[in-house]
Amino acid sequence: MARKTHSAKHYQSCLRLLLPLLAVSLWLGDARADTLYGTCRRRDGLKVDGTVTISTSWNGKKAYPKQGQYRLDFGGKVGKIVTVYVNGSKYATVDVNDDTRLDIRVR
Repeated sequence: MARKTHSAKHYQSCLRLLLPLLAVSLWLGDARADTLYGTCRRRDGLKVDGTVTISTSWNGKKAYPKQGQYRLDFGGKVGKIVTVYVNGSKYATVDVNDDTRLDIRVR
């Protein structure tokens, strides 16, 4: 029995089908990255708006709360305890897994 060979057109059409699937799977992988989020308020209860810097020991990313809310996307899985800094000072340590909430109160 003769072996069937595929043409270049066949491989191109397969690639056209696979590339969108690959793009979606990469996008979903990004969507599942660990995040740290929460509220950021002053002790008197007022919402912080851009005057505070939130960072972590995990990477160099920073968040600047807007309307009392912040979100730090780690860009991948962390699955470890990280230190959270507010304006460069140690604020807390948290175990980051999936979406982790930490509400912050500043002076």
